[in-house]
Amino acid sequence: MSMVEGWLLDVHENTSNTGMVAWVVDDDGQAHACSIPWQPVLHVHASHHDLDRLEHWLEQPEIRLRFELGQLHVVRARLDLETRGQTDVLEVSLRSFQHLRGLAEHIEARGDFHRFKLYSVDAHLAQRFLNEHECMPFGRVRWSSDEPERLTSIAQASNSGSFPPLHVARMNVQFQRGQGLPAIDDAIEHIQLETVQEPGLDTPRQRLSVLLKRADYSSTACMLSAFQLALGRMDPDIILTSGGDQRWFPWLVEQARVHGISMALGRSSVPLHQSTSQRTIHSYGQTRHRHGAFFLEGRLHLDVKNSFIVNEGGLAGLFELAQHSRQSAQIISRLSPGSVISAIQMRVAMDDGVLVPWKKNRPEDTKSALDLLHADRGGLYLDSRPGVHASVIELDFASLFPSIIATRNISPETLNCSCCQSPSSNSDGAIVPLHPERAAQEFQERRVRSQFGHGLFPITHKKALTVPGLNMHTCGRVHGFLGRVVAPLIERRRVLKGLRERKGDAYDLRQNALKWLLVTCFGYTGYRNARFGRIEAHEAICAWSRDLLLTTIEAARDDGWDVLHAIVDCVWLSDIQGRSPQQQRSDAEAFAQRLSSRVGIPLEFEAHYDFIAFLPSRIHGSGSLTKYWAYDGESFKVRGIELRQHSTPQWVRNLQQRGLELLAEGKRVDGVPCYEVQRSVWRHYRTEMRRLDDRQIPLNELIIARRTSRGLEDYRVKNLTYAALLRAHERGFEVPPGGKVRYVVLNRSSESLLERVMLAEEVGGYAGPGAGCASHYGELAERAIWALLAPFGWTTGQLRNDGSQPTLLSFMGGDGGAAGYPPVEGDSEE
Repeated sequence: MSMVEGWLLDVHENTSNTGMVAWVVDDDGQAHACSIPWQPVLHVHASHHDLDRLEHWLEQPEIRLRFELGQLHVVRARLDLETRGQTDVLEVSLRSFQHLRGLAEHIEARGDFHRFKLYSVDAHLAQRFLNEHECMPFGRVRWSSDEPERLTSIAQASNSGSFPPLHVARMNVQFQRGQGLPAIDDAIEHIQLETVQEPGLDTPRQRLSVLLKRADYSSTACMLSAFQLALGRMDPDIILTSGGDQRWFPWLVEQARVHGISMALGRSSVPLHQSTSQRTIHSYGQTRHRHGAFFLEGRLHLDVKNSFIVNEGGLAGLFELAQHSRQSAQIISRLSPGSVISAIQMRVAMDDGVLVPWKKNRPEDTKSALDLLHADRGGLYLDSRPGVHASVIELDFASLFPSIIATRNISPETLNCSCCQSPSSNSDGAIVPLHPERAAQEFQERRVRSQFGHGLFPITHKKALTVPGLNMHTCGRVHGFLGRVVAPLIERRRVLKGLRERKGDAYDLRQNALKWLLVTCFGYTGYRNARFGRIEAHEAICAWSRDLLLTTIEAARDDGWDVLHAIVDCVWLSDIQGRSPQQQRSDAEAFAQRLSSRVGIPLEFEAHYDFIAFLPSRIHGSGSLTKYWAYDGESFKVRGIELRQHSTPQWVRNLQQRGLELLAEGKRVDGVPCYEVQRSVWRHYRTEMRRLDDRQIPLNELIIARRTSRGLEDYRVKNLTYAALLRAHERGFEVPPGGKVRYVVLNRSSESLLERVMLAEEVGGYAGPGAGCASHYGELAERAIWALLAPFGWTTGQLRNDGSQPTLLSFMGGDGGAAGYPPVEGDSEE
């Protein structure tokens, strides 16, 4: 008999696809592979006649052999959220995981794609396994060889801020510089492994560092063998890379093939291989490329460049989400936050005993044209007032849309339920408590007080809520599924925010990871492929958000505030009663507290800005919706301007950053930067323009990054991005749709497309002068400075001249100068 107790690192399928392997790290840091027999099942619902025929077909020996079927049973289960009772379904177990999807496709086709509805098909096997065993990653577990089929959870993971004492190593691969463009046969310079301390993880028992240089070995094969030996001696639980999925691991696989050696980086003997294929996805109007992932057995490989979650939440945030979803950390590290919230929904559904459908098949409810006109709207916003405003307070609703879901009981099964009718007006007592435990207690009391007939026919329920402005209501008796998903996440984030001591600590990383789940959960209510989505839920959330923002605006005006701007979940307030800055803050916090109690959703004091600038539109001059910058006395908050855009070259970024610093440091009149300070920003801009004209800007500060929306052959306009893609193609490097191409503009007017740009990878080996395209980068610089000075009333004409508005004479030659960027010897006022 052998028994293992420790921290659950990861689970994955075994090599024969007939069971799972759980990797458990004991208190001494030793990892153990626990082999656990397990068979997945899928469920099929149909008429009794069709189920009988299907069962007869599945019992045929050739079908059993082909799909390696196990036992067939008719069981009772809940098929959806709306139905409280159970229904007969056929449960089919498989001895091998690899046939699960193939069998589902055959069954669907056999039912002519409409007679059979399938469940439990495509949830991740690791999640299903952990859910059945009620275990979570990084929790304490116990396994015994006497009962190999059981993995027992013995304690929940600590909420103290520290996770298990795992050994984390950062891997770095450096290639020799050639032409700059990466290739599969690049010569390697060195490989480095180094123990690192990550926030939220216990201090490592020992710190190790290994540096293997190619020059120290007779061949690449010898170096790679030494690398595997060094990795085995270091024996990390987690390997962090920054490009492992995209370049390093594919290179290792290719070199292992070329030199005929085995390359295994996990704790098993399975050779390194690509676990998932690369793909291009389209989300919210953007095209993104996902590189194929390289998963390891017995270790976690986390590629920072291929993981939004690790970038935003670090390892602490990733582990937090892995525990909420009961999913492998390696898997969810490559998922989007929306996919993680979907996984959490699946987990809650499985906990409820509801089968997870394979394919959503719920159409939108039929609506009249007028109802659709009222319902199909987004959140409310006001037009901002362009200009610079002094002493402005920002108030934000905390996690507004998820909080609406929880407090207004919005869920697919609670909208327009058949058991309730809403009263003529909503009562404050109908709002559901945001805290998950109090909400559960509230609905338990509601069920006890239910009248005879509830659930049989519609009865007016005083706690059913009418959706503002729409012909909808939410149930007053049943606690909604979506609310039970998001409320624990909201409460958990609130607790973590209260525990954090500084930005970037473990608690901050964990709450930030949860923030992104809460941001995306709203969109998934209306996503066409969401298993538990419904477009009416999306519409109801938007309707409530509009009502809440209107309530906030009216209450703020009644409290003596001028509302300068409002966007969906936040408002900017300016005092109109002559209060001191200290009194403004105190009164704003009191107002936020009163409104929070009134609406049931926390309205938080975000900041008190010394001054804030709302940008005018470049097209029509009225207020821009999401473009502003603000200074709170210590730092700037910027939205929508060049500093926030990933494509902005570093030189332009530095130019705009320095402009903001000058505005913050200078003299103020009536609380806003004075005219002379504005001119100092303009003078700095003109100095940088002269440096650009004199070719003094290093090329590496002029690199522009663009995300491609299509392949090279699909471009119709031969713009600069196309020129960069063409140049990469000519040099044997392909950028997939959704990938990023980085380049410097040399001459945007060149007749040769290949000479218009230089790829960023070529900049390091470029020996010529820093000859960036002055006209192109001049326009970028002008836009960046315009974003700072336009709120003060500056025009493009003023920026291009001496700071004064140009006249008609300036366009007639002579002393007036030429249009564009005339040389400036100094400030004309000096």
